[in-house]
Amino acid sequence: MIARFFQARSGAFLSISKIGRLPTLAKPNLLSKCVALISLAIFLPTRAAADFGLGVILGSPTGISFKYEMARGHAVDAALAWDLGDEHVHLHSDYLWLRNSGIHLKPHALDWYFGVGGRVVVVHHKIPHDHHDDDYWIGVRGPIGIGYTFKDPKIELFAEVALIMNLLQSTSVDLDAGIGARFHF
Repeated sequence: MIARFFQARSGAFLSISKIGRLPTLAKPNLLSKCVALISLAIFLPTRAAADFGLGVILGSPTGISFKYEMARGHAVDAALAWDLGDEHVHLHSDYLWLRNSGIHLKPHALDWYFGVGGRVVVVHHKIPHDHHDDDYWIGVRGPIGIGYTFKDPKIELFAEVALIMNLLQSTSVDLDAGIGARFHF
C-alpha cells in the first residue's frame, strides 16, 4: 500500500510505500507509572521563586516529608515513609489548596489546607524458606490539615488526616493521620 502526502505551501511531494508493523514496547507496570507521576508532580517546577520544605512526619505514615509551595495558595506535598516491623514502604503526594490564617487563636492564626492526591504502599512478606512475596495498594487520598509557620527561621508545624480510597490491589477505605515539622528554605 502506498500513502501519499502533499504539502501545499512548499509544493513538496512525499511517497511512502509499505510500512511494516512497528514493534510494541514492553508495558511498564502500573506501580512504576504511579511512582513516575507522583515524582513529576513533586519536582516539576512551576516558577523560579518557590518555597521548599523538608522535614519529618510521625504517625501513620512515619517518614520524610516534603512540601513545595508553587504559587500563593497552592502547594504539592509528599511523604516517603516505611515501617520496619511490617516491612512496608509508603509514598504519597497531594496537591494542596492553602488557606492562610483560617483559624484565629489570639494572638496567633493557624493555617489550614485541603487537597487531593495519591498513595502507593508496598508490603514485603517474608515467607518461610526464604521466599518473598510483595503486595501493593494504590489509592486516592483526600487530606485536610492545620499548620503553624514560625517566621525566623521558617519552620512549619502541621497535623493532618487523610481519607484514602484504595483502588488497586483491592478496594478498601483507609485513614492516615500524622503530625510533623518542616524546615523551609
